[in-house]
Amino acid sequence: MKRSGRAGGIPKGYVSRGGAWFVVLAMAALFGCASSKPIVLSETMVTSPVSYTDEVSRRLANGTFQRLPELYEDYRVGAEDVLEVSIFEWELREETKSVEIRVSETGLIGLPVIGDMNVMNLTVEEIKAKIEKRLKDWQIIPNPRVSVVVQQFRSKRVAVVGAVRDPGTYTLRRNVTTLLDILGLAGGPDDRAGQVAYVIREIRPEMGSDTGGNKEDEKGGRAGLPSDLRGKDVIAIDLYDLLELGDLSLNVLVGDGDVVNVPEAKRFHVIGFARDPGSFPLKKPTTVLEGIAMARGFQEVEASKRDCVVKRKTPDGEYIIPVDLVAVAQGEAPNFYLQPDDIIYVRQTTLRRTILYAYQFLTRMFTFTGRLFVL
Repeated sequence: MKRSGRAGGIPKGYVSRGGAWFVVLAMAALFGCASSKPIVLSETMVTSPVSYTDEVSRRLANGTFQRLPELYEDYRVGAEDVLEVSIFEWELREETKSVEIRVSETGLIGLPVIGDMNVMNLTVEEIKAKIEKRLKDWQIIPNPRVSVVVQQFRSKRVAVVGAVRDPGTYTLRRNVTTLLDILGLAGGPDDRAGQVAYVIREIRPEMGSDTGGNKEDEKGGRAGLPSDLRGKDVIAIDLYDLLELGDLSLNVLVGDGDVVNVPEAKRFHVIGFARDPGSFPLKKPTTVLEGIAMARGFQEVEASKRDCVVKRKTPDGEYIIPVDLVAVAQGEAPNFYLQPDDIIYVRQTTLRRTILYAYQFLTRMFTFTGRLFVL
């Protein structure tokens, strides 16, 4: 018990000399760290979530609603559809039965007696009236009664690819459908899905003439698009805005020939002295504090919470953003949003390494000296 005043039996002079040695190292480390000034990219400190739907995409999305009347119109027949046509007078006289007829690529169907007939883009009511008129005009049946039913819908197809539960090509039973409906047919985004979906449109002259989408791409105005999609008529839809926030202005109309692509989530990375460092998906707007939480926080002793950095690649080069996570947590610094491929580096600074080294060294010395006294 008499040794308690001497820090475990170490002479006071030794502790004093050790403290002086530690202070010299700590000051050197501190000034050494202060001499390195990281490059700060101020415009990356975004403290509100940014939508993946750019201005061009919003303009293109609004353009799709020009087709809204088609959503509520009767289905218009196209190539590859299969029709069932019944002429009741013929059935009563046992001259014919109901027949199934495939619409040709040019929109023609061929019926007994009355021959070929163009039905492209007609509704079943219009086709029925056209058949009845020909039967009457050609004096085949004075008062014909005709039934027309679409037996198989094949002409309007939308492909859904990527991170959805049931990717594939889906035939439409309406002239157009909504993005939410087609995602529902594909089972919705799966666990791999990210925050954005791309609607790659079949360009239609009546809709593409005033969008200017390709011109924007050529000017580099849509740099956020993947390189293989630039130059195409593509609508980027922020799935968080659509599915979580309910922004129905992004529930675009899709039609025959369109492709819906749901890519896998982009990722950010946490390295260094976090409890569970690794790579994490960006499924929604994620702040730097949320990123640290996904890595289960810090290693309490080793991590320097005030001296973390975020490494970010931009078209202009790589930048380092210093982050004082204590200040961020206290609301004294911006809790900015992460971008794809950001790297959060939870550092252990030279000063903290020196402190830990000195602490471990002194602990070992105390233990060794204590054992000597015991012996």
